[in-house]
Amino acid sequence: MKSKTLHSWNRLAGAALLALAATLPAPHAAGGAALDMDDAAAIYGIALDKDGNYYSGTYGLELWVLNGTSVPASINSVTNVTAYGDLAAAGFTLAQTWSGQTMRDGTFELGGVALPMVQPPGSEAVLALAAWTGGAANWAAAVVAGAQGGVIAFANATVNGSLLPPPAPPDLEQGWNAYGPDLVMTPAGSLPNTPPALTWNKPASIIYGTPLSSV
Repeated sequence: MKSKTLHSWNRLAGAALLALAATLPAPHAAGGAALDMDDAAAIYGIALDKDGNYYSGTYGLELWVLNGTSVPASINSVTNVTAYGDLAAAGFTLAQTWSGQTMRDGTFELGGVALPMVQPPGSEAVLALAAWTGGAANWAAAVVAGAQGGVIAFANATVNGSLLPPPAPPDLEQGWNAYGPDLVMTPAGSLPNTPPALTWNKPASIIYGTPLSSV
C-alpha cells in the first residue's frame, strides 16, 4: 500500500491543474468514453517481486479494456504470463500502449485516454493493466528481453467524453482501491503456448548405404 503522504504533493498539484483546466477550453473524446490513466491518488501501485516494494525506473504499460463490470477470475489468479495470454481470449481489447516511460515509487501519470470500445460511452468497464520493466516496446518484446512484468484487472468508472462541457475523466483511485492489491512484476519467463527449444547435443553416427533388412 502506497503512503498517502508520499503522494500528497501529486494530488495537490493535480488539483491545481484541474482548476487551471477549468478556465480553458477542454478537448473531448469524440463520441466515446474517457479515462485518466493516473494512479497517484490510489493506495496501490506497481511493485517489483512483492507487494509494497514499489518500482522506480523505466517501464512500459498496456491498457486493455472489457465492457461490463465482471472481472474474469483467471486474470487475477494466475501467473503473469498466463494472465496476459488470457486477456484477448477473455474478450479484452488493447486500448493503448506506452513504452519508455519513467515511474517513481510505483506511481504512473499517463494522462487522458479515449476508450471508444466502451459501450455505452461513460459506463463502467473492466480495465487490465499489463506493466513491464525496461524500455521494450510491448509485452512480447519485454518477455524476449528478460524483463519482469505483471497484470492486474479491476472495474473502473469512465466518463462520456463527447458531452459538453466535457466532464473530468476519473483516474484509477476508486477502481483500484476497491479491488487491491498492488500490480506485482515478476520474471516473465516464456510466452504462453511457445514450444520449448529442442537441442541435439549428442547426435548418433549415421552410416550411409546400410542395406534394409528383408523379410
